[in-house]
Amino acid sequence: MRIEYASSTRSVREENRVYGDMFSHGSHVRSSVAERMQQVGASARERIIAAAAARWKVTASECVAAQSVVTHQPSGRTLRTANSQPTPRRLSSPTSRDQNSGSVHFIPRSIPRVTWSTRPMDRQVRNGCAGSGHGFCRHQRVSRARGKLKSVDESVLSDAPGVVRVVKLENAVAVVATGTFWRAKRALSRLQPEWDVGAAGTLTAGSFGAIPRGPLTGNAW
Repeated sequence: MRIEYASSTRSVREENRVYGDMFSHGSHVRSSVAERMQQVGASARERIIAAAAARWKVTASECVAAQSVVTHQPSGRTLRTANSQPTPRRLSSPTSRDQNSGSVHFIPRSIPRVTWSTRPMDRQVRNGCAGSGHGFCRHQRVSRARGKLKSVDESVLSDAPGVVRVVKLENAVAVVATGTFWRAKRALSRLQPEWDVGAAGTLTAGSFGAIPRGPLTGNAW
């Protein structure tokens, strides 16, 4: 299984019709996203069943999927979902046969946790650090929206132990070091990157607060 970060840009461009509101807020996630996640899982299951049925040249209604195995019920043939070809993503999205909460089943085993490494920003840093060999990477990015890295003096790390490389990205800087993660962390703390924060650099809590108060201070009332 490969985890891919859903494109928020695509969702917004299509008026949130693709993935809905892509946000999380404490326990609100359970109530607001649970049904959507059930739909995602059901859609994936139906695609895998359709792929297996196409391979066997049978109808999808004769097949069921459970515990990562697709079974053709009349013949008893089975196929691991990872081996179901053609690729399920090439198939059209079928309608799930399970439409109610009574058909929900818990996964009987643990699965790897989805980590932050799937985020586009972390993927960009990881790609930038590629070719530096095995090591530990620590990065810092600009704190303002649309900000960019202006400059950074990496000569201050000339005597830093284990530092392999300083990676400069458009809006971040990273340090790759060998041995331990703390080497990369301490080396990064010695850097003093200069950021170009643009127009966002002039924003303050006061300016944000003035936005909703603005209409109330005029003669609109």
